[in-house]
Amino acid sequence: MRASAALLLTALGFLTVQPEQLHERALPVKPSAAPGAASAPSGKKADAASSGRSDAESLHEIRSGDVVLCNHTSFVDVLLLASRVSPRFLLAALDGSCAVGTAWQALVAACALPPLTLTGRDPGTARGACAAERELPPGLTAAACLDRCQRDGGGPLAVLFEGGARTNGKTVLRPGQAARDLALGGASPRVAGSASDSAADVSRRLVLHYLAFVYPESPRAAPASPTHPMGTGWAAMWRCMATPYLSARTVRLAPGREPQLCDFEQPAGDTGVETAAGAAFAGQTWAEGAQGLLALMAVGPRGRPVQWDAADLIECVEYANTGKKPLR
Repeated sequence: MRASAALLLTALGFLTVQPEQLHERALPVKPSAAPGAASAPSGKKADAASSGRSDAESLHEIRSGDVVLCNHTSFVDVLLLASRVSPRFLLAALDGSCAVGTAWQALVAACALPPLTLTGRDPGTARGACAAERELPPGLTAAACLDRCQRDGGGPLAVLFEGGARTNGKTVLRPGQAARDLALGGASPRVAGSASDSAADVSRRLVLHYLAFVYPESPRAAPASPTHPMGTGWAAMWRCMATPYLSARTVRLAPGREPQLCDFEQPAGDTGVETAAGAAFAGQTWAEGAQGLLALMAVGPRGRPVQWDAADLIECVEYANTGKKPLR
């Protein structure tokens, strides 16, 4: 799949894809207090001891069973991931239900509106209750999908941070429900009781990687960009094919600087906090930190994280509320 994705990128006009590393001075916190800096290597050693990954350089490598978290602006995100790490993709619906898909399935999903649900239930039922309170079938949670990938050993799992929603490349949206469920694991009220233990175990052995995609506009007189926050991706793909030259940048953090869930655990000095509440605290804090970090990686200090009701997501919100697809 790597060769096919690379060939398709070239056909679309992406002649250069520049890898980049975010400098430590650009981080919004001091190096000694940055998530994943001083305290993370020791915490990661404990989490990764079973796999023999005990140092920052080793943990920086993307291996089978790891999670690659990235911002979502275009169908090109899928092609760049497929051409570099050959992952499987977490396909997410607006209600947070998930499934594991191939690169082709992820490409088709990135060119369309995200589905309301993957549970097979009536969309009206899916919209009738708050997504954060509904219990999901055990096999359709994000943690269950990751557990299956880790057991199969078929490569890393790529998770689009915003879920199925896309942005215009100038900001990063609040994490989709699937990303939050992945962090919360067994503490999430959405995870069915029979899968709680497995989900919690998956959260403990997670190794997270952060990858941001940046698409500079074409230098032509009529600039083109592959980003398509609204509408279908097929039109954006046609615009890319009509543009002779496009470029992209992939941004990562330095080894040992990637925040892990253990960096956001409840402080040890706190008392009277149940395990589930502590895990929920860690998941919520991690989600906020990951959103700000991806925004910094993708668009710099001027890129501001936004909520689900941003202008770019009007049609997704309307679709989730009414089930009526917008006119094309």
